[in-house]
Amino acid sequence: MNIHQFKTITILIATGSLALACLLQLQWLGLTGAVSLGIVWLAGTISGRHWLAGWCLALFTILSALVVLFAASAPLVLFGMCAALLAYDSSLFAQRLLAALPDQRSTLEQAHIRRMLLLAGLSLLVGQLALLIRLQLSFFWLFIVGIAAALALAFVARRAQ
Repeated sequence: MNIHQFKTITILIATGSLALACLLQLQWLGLTGAVSLGIVWLAGTISGRHWLAGWCLALFTILSALVVLFAASAPLVLFGMCAALLAYDSSLFAQRLLAALPDQRSTLEQAHIRRMLLLAGLSLLVGQLALLIRLQLSFFWLFIVGIAAALALAFVARRAQ
């Protein structure tokens, strides 16, 4: 499977899971928005308008938040958001892949897809745990945890460079 096929499949999965979450709650406006956004994203991918991926991801995120706000299935929306992030990353990777040598592209694609799927699985696991576990934290502890998370993220970003 190449990166373009993977991108198309993840767009379809993201659109389908968000549309299914809307359909189960009979949210017709959300269903229409999800399907329309999926069609626009696929059309942009097919026509080579890669700049649309960022806008579609942003709109998909906003639509997902609205759908969850109106009591849709959060695990289904989480699955769709992970698929949308995979589609967005695939779009960016496909653009960077054009600079690679032709004989290295297949190897790079397969390695990147494996890493993305591993990260998506981990994200779904952590996201599902976050949906299941409820913690009551005061603002002070929430602030401390947020600062610790920001410092850890900054440390990881420095180490990655």
